[in-house]
Amino acid sequence: MMILVSQAAKILEISKRAVRKRLNSGIIEGVRVPGVGRGGCQLRIILESLPSEAQQRYAEQNGIPAPTAPDTLDYLSKYSGKQRKEAEFKLGMIRAYRSEKHQQGGKLTITQFLRTFNQVSERKVTAGQMYAWIERYNKCGVEALIDTRGGRNKGQSTITKEQWDFFSSLYLTQQKLSISRCHQILKKQFPNAPSVSAFERKARTIPEYARIKYREGETAFRDNLPYMERDKSALHSNDVWDSDHHLLDVFVRGRDGLPVRLWFTSFVDFKSTKIVSWLAYEAEPCASVIKRCLRNGIARNGVPETIYTDNGKDYTSKALNEPTPFSILHTLNIETIRATPYHGQAKPVERFHRTLEEDFCKMFPTYAGKDAKNRPESMQLTNRQLAKSEDLPTVEEFIKYLGAFVDEYNARPSSGLGMDGKSPDQVYAEGFQGKARRTVTDQNILNLFCCHWEKRKVQRNGVQILNNFYYDSEGFRLGDYYKQTVWVAWDPENIDSVLIFSTEEKFLCRAIARCRPMQGHTTEEEYRAHKKEVKRYREAVRKWKPAPRDHNNTIVSYYDAAAQVEPDQPAEKTSEQIISQYSEAARAFEENAPAPRRSNIYLALYDHFEKEDETCQLTASKKHKLA
Repeated sequence: MMILVSQAAKILEISKRAVRKRLNSGIIEGVRVPGVGRGGCQLRIILESLPSEAQQRYAEQNGIPAPTAPDTLDYLSKYSGKQRKEAEFKLGMIRAYRSEKHQQGGKLTITQFLRTFNQVSERKVTAGQMYAWIERYNKCGVEALIDTRGGRNKGQSTITKEQWDFFSSLYLTQQKLSISRCHQILKKQFPNAPSVSAFERKARTIPEYARIKYREGETAFRDNLPYMERDKSALHSNDVWDSDHHLLDVFVRGRDGLPVRLWFTSFVDFKSTKIVSWLAYEAEPCASVIKRCLRNGIARNGVPETIYTDNGKDYTSKALNEPTPFSILHTLNIETIRATPYHGQAKPVERFHRTLEEDFCKMFPTYAGKDAKNRPESMQLTNRQLAKSEDLPTVEEFIKYLGAFVDEYNARPSSGLGMDGKSPDQVYAEGFQGKARRTVTDQNILNLFCCHWEKRKVQRNGVQILNNFYYDSEGFRLGDYYKQTVWVAWDPENIDSVLIFSTEEKFLCRAIARCRPMQGHTTEEEYRAHKKEVKRYREAVRKWKPAPRDHNNTIVSYYDAAAQVEPDQPAEKTSEQIISQYSEAARAFEENAPAPRRSNIYLALYDHFEKEDETCQLTASKKHKLA
């Protein structure tokens, strides 16, 4: 916006001469426009070049909104950073020229100024460019210096809506077709479609979140969404324990000598990130493993107020959550909170799993990576080849090193949120200030809490658990409940005996298994491993099962086909042949050589002459009929 010199003098509270002096020195900016004045031109002052206080004063005096400065949000949103940077360069050149000209008493020409500038600058500016910039700036201010070339169709595209819809239906899919392949398919439907470069440019305008959702999938989309940070300052130690399973990316030598990857179940204190309990094992995770891990954590560190888990079947199973007698969660009043389904960021224990893989698992030469794409070349072996490797650690060795790493993790300083450079052990110990720690002093009671409970009906052989019968070997207390329902509790680490309770939760007896091992005791894990082995054998022989067939039809078709192909009948011998055979046999007998039996020769001669007689009789009968 341009104002008169007198108006500028009024709002600046200076004289007109002072305004012209500031204009000549480059402090303020002005332009000459056609009008009443010397040479048919009139001097106008650019309001935006005045101080903000003067601009506000002019707006108040004239009852208009204050002019928008070039560096406001509107200016920033209207033009790109590249356009603004170019305009600022031009404006800087104009102001530098005016300032240098003022210092030299107005005797500096644009050519002289640019000769000095071009000698020291990498960017060269011509006198014609400089004259054009000054002219546009004097007329319309700083916005006139914005390069708007190409802006007429900026944001527009020659791609029609139908073409883009067809292209996006191919590109925004989880098959992840390339842009060039999508364009090839598009050209068959729309032969006049623009080039592939046009689609590449427009594809870059697709928001990244949209690309992830439709090309990567819903899981990747959720993993990239913002998540809520949790404030741990108000928590105490043992307020919340976080738990999850994790399949370790290291092959070890299992107890059967074959390579196997161990499962890892852990409980992490939410406030201190301390690993309060963990288990590493070969079998599949289940509710029994969670109970054992929780029991170990309670025995060493006390009872948590809440456990924070995901929505896996083990954590939501009835074995863990059903209010059975002596249920560890209900009896100890432990609350359960579920994380957002399929949202890994909602579970802090996931961060420890990443640390475990990076700082521990990758130290082993049998590290296999999280998937086949990330598997090291040295580990691209079959199980048979891997079993022969000397680098394969045993389960016992790996668990020993894993325990040492967990102790090291709990003791080393952390830079995590709310840790202040302290170790998890330190933060965990300090987190009990102002709070009493709940504990379970009787280990037997704690073991009973972690038993597996199920209802069973008493049969004549006792109660049946895991395909084995259990009976009361010390008396008839179980017999009193024959055909009645009772509670059966057993320790997954020893299923050689079980505890029997009535439905009123009254202890009845300890029942022992009718079939037990010769040495040691049987664990539930061993039983499940045996059942899986039997299942593998059954699946292996199932593929050899013959296809169903009607055996009666098979027999009939076989013999019908055999009847159609009659065996070759031996040709009948003539009397000369038989006599010749007899003569040969006689000569052989005379020469003491083995010969055919004589009775067979006589029988053959008898049959021959008998058949000749039947033929003669048949011929005579036919002649009689004809006569």
